[in-house]
Amino acid sequence: MSSIIEIRHEIVQRLFSTEDKRVLKKILEILPSTTPIEEAGDWWDELNPEEQRFLDESAGEATRDEVVSHEIVMAEAESLLRRQRS
Repeated sequence: MSSIIEIRHEIVQRLFSTEDKRVLKKILEILPSTTPIEEAGDWWDELNPEEQRFLDESAGEATRDEVVSHEIVMAEAESLLRRQRS
């Protein structure tokens, strides 16, 4: 089973690799709305150091174009499964 950190990492990778505006708008619809920053403070401060490090690393990977799209991963997985079935 995936940990919360692993799930967040997958979300961040997919988020940074999509250019589809419809998908991004859907994500905004799905995520709960947040309290204005003035009232809630900085959400970054609410993260533990491991979460902050993970997000920093993920953002760096995305910036350096070191992410693999979901479509490519799924295509490779399907190819592997086909070879194993043969």
